[in-house]
Amino acid sequence: MMGRVPTPLQIGPYKLQECLGAGGMGVVYRALPRDSKVAVALKRFHPTVIGDGEARARILREARLAARLDHPAIARVYDCFEAAGSAWIVMEFAPGETLAKVLRQGALPWPTALELGLQITAGVVAAHTAGIVHCDLKTENVIVTPRGEAKILDFGIARLRGETVVPGGGRHAGTPKAMSPEQILGGAIGPASDVFALGVLFYEVLTGVAPFAGGTTEQVLSRVCTWCPPPIPAHAAAVPGVLVELVEWMMEKDPAQRPESAQVALQVLECAAQNHRVPGLPGDFPPGLLAPGRSATGACCRELRGRVEESDSTGPSTGSTAASTTGSTTGSTTGSTTGSTTGSSTGSTTEESP
Repeated sequence: MMGRVPTPLQIGPYKLQECLGAGGMGVVYRALPRDSKVAVALKRFHPTVIGDGEARARILREARLAARLDHPAIARVYDCFEAAGSAWIVMEFAPGETLAKVLRQGALPWPTALELGLQITAGVVAAHTAGIVHCDLKTENVIVTPRGEAKILDFGIARLRGETVVPGGGRHAGTPKAMSPEQILGGAIGPASDVFALGVLFYEVLTGVAPFAGGTTEQVLSRVCTWCPPPIPAHAAAVPGVLVELVEWMMEKDPAQRPESAQVALQVLECAAQNHRVPGLPGDFPPGLLAPGRSATGACCRELRGRVEESDSTGPSTGSTAASTTGSTTGSTTGSTTGSTTGSSTGSTTEESP
């Protein structure tokens, strides 16, 4: 698949140059517009997707939502059209590799992870400010350019805040390893869902391990809702305490227990960056920035796996089923956390993973 282009090579005003990769929804090509020398990424959707009315609406939705966003960390969407029996979306071409592919070499040094985290979180803040929730943030949906710039891709299941249906996605819209508990359980989805996914992404970047991936889809979904992954220092002891604290705060099971917005997470990252040359030094945090009971350098409340966390004044909640989303976690399983990805490539494309 990689490098091959379909016949005809000309699609509308675009000449296909190279296949960048494929995912569950379609194939992405690098293309050159007829009247320009600036390459774009052209996404062609699979015929089975085009034949579904809801999926077709989802395609148009992706273009409509993403075209509203203008931020350096978000790959722009320029246009959409139908040709050669398929639907196509014209996107910014972002040369580089997916973050998932980069992580195949192992975890990133924490200063590098912090810099990418700042960019990605700033992009999410911009989307939330525009009223858009991504709903599928993951390492496969972030391109890292040769200049070290992050580009968030694929608003294929992004949704406006307040809407109750994710077109084409059903109850489990999203990628299991990066979904929030409320996505899995069919609850209200909002910016807090992206905050959870950002926490999962940062955990993976800092440790090289996806916290919930491995096993069957149902096992992954159950882990997301009920299981506490090993503390970050178990994989990467040099990561500053403030980043450990932030990531585990973002991965709270109960949306109300997470940072109240991606903007708050961004503030914490910015504070950490002020002192990034001194490992473990959290910097001066604005009063009230961290959640009650959390300190910038203190050990996270989930330091011990399997310990049930009290998330509010009503006391701890228990149970090992996916129905628990109040912030409690249980963890009697070891779980495979290696994750899996397929078909990474350069350019604006996505990879499918459990």
